[in-house]
Parts: sequence; C-alpha cells; structure tokens
Amino acid sequence: MKEACNLELFIEGDVLYQSMLASIASAQRRIQLESYIFADDEVGKRFIDVLVERAQAGVDVRLLVPRKSDVKVVCRSQNL
Repeated sequence: MKEACNLELFIEGDVLYQSMLASIASAQRRIQLESYIFADDEVGKRFIDVLVERAQAGVDVRLLVPRKSDVKVVCRSQNL
C-alpha cells in the first residue's frame, strides 16, 4: 500500500518562507532543517527566532548548515 504524497510548488521565496515558518512553529516533537544558505539577515533571524522558541518549548531542534553560513553570528546574537 502506498501512502499519499502532497507536493506544493513555490515560485516566490516569501511564500515559501512563510510556509516553512508556519510548519516549524507547529512542530511538536522534532525539527530537522538543512539549508545551504543561512544568512544573518531578516529572514535568517525570523527562522532563528522560531527555532529558538520551539527548542525552548521542548522540541528537538537540529539545524545543519555549511561552515560558510552566518548562523554562528545569528546564534551569538540570540545568546545560543
């Protein structure tokens, strides 16, 4: 038996980010996020804020980014 699979195509980054942020905000057990770019900008900070909030709520949060990413700068600004 095959399970149904939903596919949603995003053309605009802002719409994608809103969908991703909503999914992250509703996570109850685990978040595993991998991104090849994670910048110290408005979008990156929005992601960090919601990831931190979920981690503080007891959700297992794992973020995988390349070494060249700005995530260390963002995390330092959040005292992580």
